[in-house]
Parts: sequence; structure tokens; C-alpha cells
Amino acid sequence: MIFQARDGELRIIEQGNAGTTYYLEILFTEGNLSAPVARPQTEEILCTDRGNLDKNTSYRNAPAAARLDPLPLTFTTRAANNSHTDAMTAWLSGVTTVRNHTLYTRKGSGSSSTTPIPQVNTGSAGLPGFADGAKMAYMIEALWSGSGVSNLGYRWDEVYLPPAEQTVTEGAEAVTLAINAQIYGGVTKITAFTTGCTEISGS
Repeated sequence: MIFQARDGELRIIEQGNAGTTYYLEILFTEGNLSAPVARPQTEEILCTDRGNLDKNTSYRNAPAAARLDPLPLTFTTRAANNSHTDAMTAWLSGVTTVRNHTLYTRKGSGSSSTTPIPQVNTGSAGLPGFADGAKMAYMIEALWSGSGVSNLGYRWDEVYLPPAEQTVTEGAEAVTLAINAQIYGGVTKITAFTTGCTEISGS
């Protein structure tokens, strides 16, 4: 099975409210998405008797912070002179309203609807929210269609898009937006996009 960039699609999905969840399809990507396929394991700390190896030597788990630290996700997309680009640039700027639709953050709610981070006891409340309540986090899904039986895709949850790290580059053929994101939630392999979502209006 061969997956190619032209057979892929990328979506940014907000938390939703009152039964409506909006997503934004990212058009004209350059096919250079880079993101992890799993979260890291904790490091192993070697415990010895003053540096000497003996029968009591053992490994201990390092603090679990490594499981919760943000992971990088990057891709680029070409801007077009249309309402879709207007909606995309607004969404990436950290606002809470796009095209008269209110966006809701997924921070602190990801583990209730996606695979939790393994071996991290976050309790029934899910992962912690940001200290700064103005920060927005979303779910990003990418799916590639192949010639085989199933599709290949990944879901990255509780993804924060730092407004100051989204950059625009002018070129001879296009204006390119470079997206830099931080993944705080779980990473899940998928074969279909999340259902029940509504594409945000470009009008």
C-alpha cells in the first residue's frame, strides 16, 4: 500500500458545545507534516550503591513529566485569496470566534474522548487545563487514503497553536504559512476522521 500527499487531508477540530463541533480543513498543504506517532516513555534511572553494581542495583521510573510535556507538530500550507484562508488565519491566531462560530478549547477534556496517555493517572477529570484560560487547544487529525483495505491516520489531541510561532513567508509563487503546534494530549492511530463534526462556514 502506498500513501501519497495528494491523497491526504488535515483537519483542526475544536471541542464543541451544545451538540455542535466545528472543524477546519486545511487546504493546499505542502505534504510536509511532521508529528510523533506516540508519546514518550519515562526515562529509567539507574540506582546503585555509590556507583557500584551489585545484586541490589535496579532501575526506577523517572518523574512522569516526560509523558505530559508538549510534543512538536509542524506543517506548511499555501495561502489563497479566499474566505477559507481568512478563516484559517483567524483560527491560528488564537481567537475564540471564527466566521461567527464560537470555538471551545479541548484542553483538559481530551482523555474523555480519546485514548488517554498510557500509565499516567489523570483521574476522571482528564488532563489539566492551562493556567492561562485564554489559551486554546484543539484536536488535529490527518488521514491518508491508500489503495489497500484501510486508511492510515493519526489524531493528536489537546494541541496548542502558539500565535507568535505561526509564521508567514512570501515567495515568488506563493505565500506560505508555517504551522508550529504543541501536542499536550494523547496520540492515537485512526482509520477515519471523527464523526459528527461540522465544517466551519467560510462565508
